[in-house]
Amino acid sequence: MVKLYYKKFLAGIRVIIIICFYLDKQQRAALFGKFRRVYWSRFKDDKTDFFISQRKGDCTRCGNCCQIGYVCPAYDTKSRLCTINKIKPLVCKLFPLTPLDIADRDSVSFNPQCGFYWQKTFSELSCEFKSVPK
Repeated sequence: MVKLYYKKFLAGIRVIIIICFYLDKQQRAALFGKFRRVYWSRFKDDKTDFFISQRKGDCTRCGNCCQIGYVCPAYDTKSRLCTINKIKPLVCKLFPLTPLDIADRDSVSFNPQCGFYWQKTFSELSCEFKSVPK
């Protein structure tokens, strides 16, 4: 099972590398961020749990996270709700995983401000995670 995921993961990387040649800098950053979020949510580990545990705030239902890179087909712009909320993907349920996701979201639109936040930067949290005894 793990080998199958690994093969799909590598195939996905090849596709992303090819696509990146045709994108501008902002589009590449959005695509990389989406790839990072899918990877972190699919292969959830102690680091993902640590970042989520440090997250504060609540969703303001602004919908900007549903428009990073492309507009999600399940997002209803009028009601500002997910049309598949009960069965939405894990990556959507866990968003944002890190402070980097807030930066990706802010690249779409800064207003209204996201209700989630961290009191430390990504670098500070990474260093803190490394010092946590296992």
